[in-house]
Amino acid sequence: MLYKQIYNAQDCIHTDKLIKAIQEEMTKPNPSRSIYELRDNKIALEQFSAQQLCSDKIETQRQLETALLITKTAIEQEKKVLGNSKKEENIYIGVGALVLLVGLVILVNK
Repeated sequence: MLYKQIYNAQDCIHTDKLIKAIQEEMTKPNPSRSIYELRDNKIALEQFSAQQLCSDKIETQRQLETALLITKTAIEQEKKVLGNSKKEENIYIGVGALVLLVGLVILVNK
């Protein structure tokens, strides 16, 4: 369990969660597990995490997810703005066509 090879950010996130779970377990008295055993497991996981550069992988994953979220939000906002502009453009074209037709009818009748 402790010496599983880690290649991606998801495995690093899992390792990070294991470390946090061990920290929480260390704060609760548990007669079935020794505090020394928990501490040793935590140290081993932290060292392995450091060897695999997990903090860098997790931060990169976090930045990618943030960038994706910002991009999606920007696209939605742009669509809202452009959608309103397109509606206004169609209204102006319709009003212009109506004015042109009325003017043509007036000229033809005279």
